[in-house]
Amino acid sequence: MEQKNTELRELNEQDQARLTELMENDARSYRSPSGLWKWLVALLGSAMVLFYLYAAGLAAVATQFHRGVYVFATFVLVFLLYPAGKRVIRIPLALFASVLFCSTATVVFYYGDTAMFHQRLLTIGELWSSTGAMVAVGSCAGLWPLVLVILVMTVVVVVSDEWLAVRWDNNPVLSDILFAMASALVVYYWIAEFENLNYRAGAENDLDALVPVVGILLSLEVCRRVLGWSMTCIGVAMLGYGYFGPYLPEIVAHRGFGFERLCTFLFLTPNGVFGVMANVLVTYVILFIFFGVFLHKSGAGKFFINLSLAIAGHSTGGGGQGCCCRFGAVWLRIGIRYCQYCFNRGLYHSVDEAGRF
Repeated sequence: MEQKNTELRELNEQDQARLTELMENDARSYRSPSGLWKWLVALLGSAMVLFYLYAAGLAAVATQFHRGVYVFATFVLVFLLYPAGKRVIRIPLALFASVLFCSTATVVFYYGDTAMFHQRLLTIGELWSSTGAMVAVGSCAGLWPLVLVILVMTVVVVVSDEWLAVRWDNNPVLSDILFAMASALVVYYWIAEFENLNYRAGAENDLDALVPVVGILLSLEVCRRVLGWSMTCIGVAMLGYGYFGPYLPEIVAHRGFGFERLCTFLFLTPNGVFGVMANVLVTYVILFIFFGVFLHKSGAGKFFINLSLAIAGHSTGGGGQGCCCRFGAVWLRIGIRYCQYCFNRGLYHSVDEAGRF
């Protein structure tokens, strides 16, 4: 720590101010929890590492677990580690969280059946598209207790967030906890109902239609918290392209898809959130991330850097030569495993071909 402070003092005032600004921006986009939340984050991270080491080295796991565990842990960790942002963003998010949990409570304790609640929402949507917003809002008169409870819960969530942010600025606030719970529930639904969803493809029930809508909205919020508004706006634009297809220029126009159908396709089928990208991440990328973090925390990465500079740093172009030495030292161990895999694969196919002959 003293060495870092000495290095900072050696910078001029302009560089120090720029470095301080960068550190403040990074601190605003990421937080380090303390207390119980710190142990919860560590437990989730450790569980994910152990699960994927088990899946990579001991036994293969089913698709729903292979991809679902990654999305489950990632979504929960993002809501626990990345704050929502400014107050102008937190208020709509508090309203969204209140709508989610009040609607869930309404389905469980009032309607008792997801189909009735879903049908009511579909009726309001049809009135909105056919007769206008005023008639659709008027048809919601019977839902005024739900609207009142949502507004009250929104106020409670906003006030709680403000108080918790002042009291424990590095810990998750109430809205973050609610979003983490909601994301855990929707991903767990996909994992638990994976086989049934495949059988019900094209004939989804009412709960199958509501869960992906929540899942896609939460996915957009995860993207906003981690990557910012640029990638989030691109995702929203792609959803808009699917929804407003009939109103686009003729060269790019199409018949259009309902928002519910878009969300069902992107969340329930293996072509969206749980698609090829998630499969590549959980099969290859995440293992390299674990390996890199291990090298960094154990000091092995620094050892390779010092070793390569000791070998080639004194010569002309020593920086580039040291980089090549470091690259070769790190990848040598990975290459050995890959060569062993290729040898075993080739031996298997040779024996298989000989057996066929």
